[in-house]
Amino acid sequence: MVLSGLQAMVDAWDAHIGDGDVPLSQTDMETPKRALLRWLTLMQTLVVTAEHRSIHAQSLATVATAGTGTGGRAKKAPAAPARKKAKGNVIAEQDWEWESLKIRTLRAILNVLELPLARFLTDAEREEAVGTVTKSLNELWQNKDRTSLKCAPLKRLMFEASATCIVSHGHDAQVTIEQNLKFFEFLAEPMAEFLHYLESDRDVTKLTADLLKTIGQTEYTDSSHAKSIATFLTALSDKCPKSVLRNLVYLKAQLDSPEYPLRSAILQCVAAAIQHLFQTDETDHVASLIEVIEERYRDVTAQTRKKALQITSELLGYKYFYAKFPDPWFDLLRLAVSRIQDKNQPVRASAIKTVTQFLHRHPFTLHGETLARAPIEAKAAEIRDQLKVFLDDAEHADEVDAGQLSLLEAQHKYFTHLVQFLDQLEHQAIPYLAQLLASKNKAEVIDTMDFFVEAHALKLPGAAVGLSKMWHLVFNVRNSEHLKDIHAHLIACFDAVYLSSAAATAKQTAPTGLRQPDVNLVVRNLITLTYDKTLADLTCLDKIVGMCRQERLIDDRAVTHLWTIFSATKVPVPLKQRRGATLVLSWLCHAEPALLGADQLMLVLRGLRANRDLIFARSCCQVLQSLQGRAAHGTTSCLT
Repeated sequence: MVLSGLQAMVDAWDAHIGDGDVPLSQTDMETPKRALLRWLTLMQTLVVTAEHRSIHAQSLATVATAGTGTGGRAKKAPAAPARKKAKGNVIAEQDWEWESLKIRTLRAILNVLELPLARFLTDAEREEAVGTVTKSLNELWQNKDRTSLKCAPLKRLMFEASATCIVSHGHDAQVTIEQNLKFFEFLAEPMAEFLHYLESDRDVTKLTADLLKTIGQTEYTDSSHAKSIATFLTALSDKCPKSVLRNLVYLKAQLDSPEYPLRSAILQCVAAAIQHLFQTDETDHVASLIEVIEERYRDVTAQTRKKALQITSELLGYKYFYAKFPDPWFDLLRLAVSRIQDKNQPVRASAIKTVTQFLHRHPFTLHGETLARAPIEAKAAEIRDQLKVFLDDAEHADEVDAGQLSLLEAQHKYFTHLVQFLDQLEHQAIPYLAQLLASKNKAEVIDTMDFFVEAHALKLPGAAVGLSKMWHLVFNVRNSEHLKDIHAHLIACFDAVYLSSAAATAKQTAPTGLRQPDVNLVVRNLITLTYDKTLADLTCLDKIVGMCRQERLIDDRAVTHLWTIFSATKVPVPLKQRRGATLVLSWLCHAEPALLGADQLMLVLRGLRANRDLIFARSCCQVLQSLQGRAAHGTTSCLT
């Protein structure tokens, strides 16, 4: 009835106004004005009452389905109040349906707002009418069950109605938004979405600017209020980075706030502003913004230091970050490496991931794909000598080839930075990362293992030391869940370094189209593992290779190829390589004794007679030890 009456009132206004050809006086519109204000007041009462009854009905439904009581009986919901119809009939509270009428209500509100209220209402009357509408909208915004915000069409209509009040009728919504952020924490992200709607669809940016200026000048002492503001700023920086950038000068004042969520949110705003500048190629102020991030690396709160590391990882995604800002790039690398020694575990974990991102996204690819130190230093020395000779000759020459000079200087700068990058990782990061492999935190250990896998793929100096310590984790004796996850990731890393890397170079097989590893490369990797290793390393590799065989990461083709190397007679095989093949076979036979059949046993015995090398003989004896494992499992001996 209320909605129909309100729509009839809008139609009556349209009938009175007509096409605007006939001039209307204030007296002609006096009755329609009073009627419109009364219908708007009635509509507000409807919205308030309906929202309260809807919330109550939802609470009743929640109680009715909230499990069972003692003895398996369902908990009885409290009696719901009922409302009477005119003829004495009663409608239960659960039968009240308001959600389907919300869209109709908002459309009626939009129809009212489209009327020329400024033409026929005084300023006070129009303020009263718009205020009634905004109070109704606030009831929908502030529903703690968020039913209105979960419905996309309904939320869109709420945005349109609120924006019309601001744009067409001069409503000042800043105080309302501030109150919503203070008392309704769940409205932080919807308020950011609404401001984005105003900016994108209505081209209104003043409200956002005024609100950000007020936030920058306000001191927040309540932690819940500060958290709500932080959530709002984070969402707004993602949706409206341009507006945030324009008003960042005011927001920076919150970097001194005692509330760490606010400081972290300002960091996110700075990151959004930098990303926006990267996209628009307006990089004049990027260096000063990066300095803000650098300062937060020394923040007193661990959460803010962690946020600075996460933002650094995001910035590394910009392709030309190093090319345009080499000094800030190296400063962030140095700070990220320093945080590996942070006393807070989440900060250390973020630092490990950030350093891994520096390694994964490093820009030094002009000389080749790897970071092996020896060829890099040789090339750097060559470029340095060439530049020195060129400068000496230029002192006695009448003309200087500017292009050649520029090229040599660019190459010298490139290799100087590359060596600096290697030094930072090899001498500052890797020693501490190797220590973190013994950490009690599972995630920290796994992230460190990922770093060393990446470092090994790029042939980074010092990666071999980290890999060697990684294999010792196979004898981790901590709790079972920790042990299970560490072992699983350790096998995955071993597969990525020595086994799957061979699949990347293998040709695609027909007809299945599956990629299979190059057996020769897999065998070579396994044999190379045995070179120059300590007894502890060999013991760990024995366990790991056995686990890989049990997971079928080492297939039968590789085993057959190892036996071929062991028994080769026509083609001479280096003794060191044969020793390694024999040792790897012993590891595989320990894990799967069935690999030592009668034929293989004869090969081992023949090898013992034909070769007088003591190290080779010891490896053969280790292969024969698998017979003990076969007997322990109750399998018939191949000697029978």
